[in-house]
Amino acid sequence: MESKREGTADGLPISISQDTPGPISKTVTDAAILLGAIVGIDENDKATWTSPYRTFHDYTTYLDRDFLRKARIGIPRHYYRSLDKERLSIMESAIDVLREQGATVIDPVDLYLEQHPWNNDVICYEFKTGLNRYLSKLNSDMPVHSLQELIAYNQKHAASALKFGQDNLIRSEQNALNEATYQLKRLEYNHPAVTQGIDYALDQHGLDALMLPGDIDGMYIAARLGYPLITVPAGYSAKGTIDADGDSTQGPFGVVFSGRAFSEPTLISIAYSFEQATFFRRPSELDELM
Repeated sequence: MESKREGTADGLPISISQDTPGPISKTVTDAAILLGAIVGIDENDKATWTSPYRTFHDYTTYLDRDFLRKARIGIPRHYYRSLDKERLSIMESAIDVLREQGATVIDPVDLYLEQHPWNNDVICYEFKTGLNRYLSKLNSDMPVHSLQELIAYNQKHAASALKFGQDNLIRSEQNALNEATYQLKRLEYNHPAVTQGIDYALDQHGLDALMLPGDIDGMYIAARLGYPLITVPAGYSAKGTIDADGDSTQGPFGVVFSGRAFSEPTLISIAYSFEQATFFRRPSELDELM
């Protein structure tokens, strides 16, 4: 469960406008319990200041096994196109589950933002400024107090520190935005996300949520706006393949339900209903040992 209703001020930052922290749990029930414990107002995080009277400390009341019977779910097919055969089959089976449980499925649903070019300038700028602020507050005995010093430290200890490289750190350090151009870029990215994105699609078709494949670009639309997402296991890719980013697709795969701002109760209801109809989660070896 990812949501912008929890403060990010004390966390290691990536993007102050796009970070969406939330509980990671074995079940939707656990996620609902944890979410209720961590939501609230953080005086150091402006993103939480709009939360009063719109969040709850007990989300378990929204664990509705039968919610899919009255749900309307949209399928943004644009974000299904790059899936390999196994993962696409998992998603098609998930759509079948929605219909079998009585949901109204609108397929396809177009988000006009789909073709809008994505740019990492804003994330890199926020990551650089946020990380510098975070590191500057560390105790004096710590070896690094800025992004520049962190990059140098990693290079000096490359054998242990650069197993996965540091391209993102270097890219962020080299980011050339200033405060004025950063604000313009944020407006440029966020305006179409609001007017042509999630809210537009939900309003156009009277939807409760969109269902996206896990680990795809479609989730970034919600991140841009600080909108909530919830992921539920949907199957397992036994063979897998190597995707465009060079990563293996073998392993567990989930569906992501995406909604408008403060739609956590609805998303929890949908996810719980889907989970109870499928039970796709495979217990880990640690579970079996316990």
